[in-house]
Amino acid sequence: MAATVSTSDPRSLKALDILQTADRWLRIRVAEGQHIYAVPSQSAPGAAYVTDTDTCTCPDFERRQEPCKHVLAVRLHIERLSQPAQRPTPPPREYTAEQLKAASALYDRLFPDEG
Repeated sequence: MAATVSTSDPRSLKALDILQTADRWLRIRVAEGQHIYAVPSQSAPGAAYVTDTDTCTCPDFERRQEPCKHVLAVRLHIERLSQPAQRPTPPPREYTAEQLKAASALYDRLFPDEG
């Protein structure tokens, strides 16, 4: 299930803020390997809501029965975890003329018939 974020939707913007705290969420594995999260409340310090990709115990979800900012944050978190880790590309090596000459000479000594 892909999470969509809209800059005109306040819930989406708040979900992005909540996503930044994902390292502090309590993650619980339930039946069939599914995970639920205790996502901290932004408005009530010390409170957290039990959330997964479809439901949440926050008042907004209970009132509207539609994805709240916590559900959106969990969906974004799961998408981020499913992406392969991106490693930085190292810069290309640069060699001096002397290094290239020495490497060429070594190659010629090791493989004299290929020259």
